[in-house]
Amino acid sequence: MNDFDLEEFVNPCIIDKLTEVYEKDETYQELLKAQDLLYEKLEEKLSDELADELEEYFEATVETSARKEKLTYLQGMKDMYNTSLILQDKEKK
Repeated sequence: MNDFDLEEFVNPCIIDKLTEVYEKDETYQELLKAQDLLYEKLEEKLSDELADELEEYFEATVETSARKEKLTYLQGMKDMYNTSLILQDKEKK
């Protein structure tokens, strides 16, 4: 299975499962609230132009982080699959 096929196959699972995990994690929720409060404070102090640029920066950062998370998850799936093949091969011997 190539990278594109694997990503297409597991993407719905990644999104659904991680959404559930994030919603249940109290630490994540606290960090998110703190992040939102800091953003609101910054937004109040910045000019419209700087606030827009900051928003663009945050969006780019979030997209990069989300892609990194997805790649890490996919690599973990590949590693798990390869490890299971190795273990199955050892059991046959």
